[in-house]
Amino acid sequence: MRERITMKDLARMAGTSLSTVSRSLNDNPAISEKTRERIKELAQRYGFDFNMSAKSLATRRNSTVGLIFPESLDNPDNFAFAGMLLRNVRAVLEEAALDTLISFNRNYYSGESNIRRLLRQGKVDGLLLIQPHFEPGDLEAVMASGVPYVLLHFLPEGVDYAATNYVYVDHVLGGRLATGHLLDSGCRRVLCLTERERQFKERTEGYRRAHRERKLPVHEHLIFSADATFEAGYRTILDNRETIETADGIFAQADITAFGVLAALRELGVRVPGDIPLVGYDDIRMAGLTDPPLTTIHQPQQQLVESACRRLVALLGEANSEPPLQHVLEPWLVCRRTAPALNSSNEGGAAASSHSDQT
Repeated sequence: MRERITMKDLARMAGTSLSTVSRSLNDNPAISEKTRERIKELAQRYGFDFNMSAKSLATRRNSTVGLIFPESLDNPDNFAFAGMLLRNVRAVLEEAALDTLISFNRNYYSGESNIRRLLRQGKVDGLLLIQPHFEPGDLEAVMASGVPYVLLHFLPEGVDYAATNYVYVDHVLGGRLATGHLLDSGCRRVLCLTERERQFKERTEGYRRAHRERKLPVHEHLIFSADATFEAGYRTILDNRETIETADGIFAQADITAFGVLAALRELGVRVPGDIPLVGYDDIRMAGLTDPPLTTIHQPQQQLVESACRRLVALLGEANSEPPLQHVLEPWLVCRRTAPALNSSNEGGAAASSHSDQT
């Protein structure tokens, strides 16, 4: 059975861009007749089934999606994560011949809401909102505008989600998997480096649940608040040496924080995992390149982004009668070398898949 051909395949065969393919299939007069006919002939020859929701986008005025990042992703420590998000967003939106306008929620100089400005100026037809929280009036302005939007990666607290489209990760499960792996490897005093935002609170709830599931006490004094930065991980270890010495495992709730932890432990002469095992969270590309490579929780970011983008494409294609998409994806453990690898039969309380990456 022949594989379904994609718009990207057509663009490669025709030697054109994705947007040229989409506009040709929609008889856009901006594309020469010769090019349109050549692309249509290829589509017919290879049985291309043009996505109807993407087709309807061509009739929209701007076909532009605003991708609104939070201020926290402007931090150099978070560039890797932001880059992963952007790369996955681009792949889906360009296939639908949509332009992307990238912005942060606030103007760096004036403090003005970029979200409300873009809406007021009519510059976007849809919004992907990557926001841990909303500034007063921003979400209300989005809802009043009628512009389709999807919340991606974050679920801000204090928002009524009854009719809201969102794609999120089960961070309670992620926290359970990370902590459960350490507890099942014999740790009993697991240091936890967390943050203030909702997803970190949920990871900490998972940390607590993993203890309760095994009928083990939670050592609250081993839960530290630390920004998701290299420096915060590094300083938390060095500034709390006496407390750190009582711990026998570490759960850093962001990979970038775990990198700082690794550096500090190396400076103190503490071996990972020989003296103390470490588990991170996110599975950014650098996690597999540290020394030793980091055991971590993988966020299924590609699926996260694809699900959000395709929902927004459907909304832009007038598919507004459908119930809101409220998709929560499961993370999984990636076993590398900063924590012992366990047989799945030994991980009773952390019931979910784990992936080994011991190369």
